[in-house]
Amino acid sequence: MKLAAFFLALQQTTVEAKSAKPWRVFHAQKQNSKRTTLTAADNNRILRQQKNAFENDESEDKIVILDWWGGTPTRKRITKHECPETACYVTNDRSYEKEAEGILIDNTRFIQHHGDDHPDLENRNQNQYWIFWAREAASKGVNAGGKIMQGAWDSGFNMTTSYRRDSDIPRPFGSKNEAIRNARYKNGELIEDDETHIENIMKYKNPPNTKYAAWIVS
Repeated sequence: MKLAAFFLALQQTTVEAKSAKPWRVFHAQKQNSKRTTLTAADNNRILRQQKNAFENDESEDKIVILDWWGGTPTRKRITKHECPETACYVTNDRSYEKEAEGILIDNTRFIQHHGDDHPDLENRNQNQYWIFWAREAASKGVNAGGKIMQGAWDSGFNMTTSYRRDSDIPRPFGSKNEAIRNARYKNGELIEDDETHIENIMKYKNPPNTKYAAWIVS
C-alpha cells in the first residue's frame, strides 16, 4: 500500500522548467506575476504550520517524498497530496533526508551542480527509495552525465521516473488543458481571450528565414 501511494505522490509533484529560452522566460515571468510575494517570516510561518500538520498526522501509512532540488530553497514546503488509503506528503525541506521514504533526484540539476550538493550516499537510509529523474531525453547531456555518473552513485538508484511511459514511474510534463489554464486564467478568471492569446504567441515567433525547429519527443 505504501509503495502504491509513493508512486501516486510522485506523479502528482509539479514539474517546473527553468531555461534562458525567450519563450520560457516570458512564461516564467507571467507565472511569477500571478504568485504572491512572501517575506522570509511568512515562508517560515507556513513551513512551521505544514510541519506541525505532518507531525500530528497519525495515519498508519503516512509517507513523505523529498524532492531534493525541488522548488525554491528559500520557499521550503511540506504539502499533503490526495492519495488513496494513505497520507502522502512531498517536501523540498532537506531536513527530511534520512526520514523520507524516497528521494527524488533530478539528473539535470545533478549535472548542473557538477555532481556536488547531492544526498549523502555513504550514510543513506537503506530503507529508502532513491529515484533517478531523467528530466530530459537520455541523449541530451549524455557526455556531461557520463563523466559524473560513476561508481557507487551510478548504482545507487532503486527506481527511475521520466516522461517515458516505460519508466518505473511515468511523470509527464503536464497536459494541454493545464497549459491553457496556466496561460489564460488567473484564480479561475479568464485573463486572455482568443485573439490576445494568438497575438502574444505571434509576438514571440522568430522572424522569417531565421530559426525554425520542430521538437518531437517519442
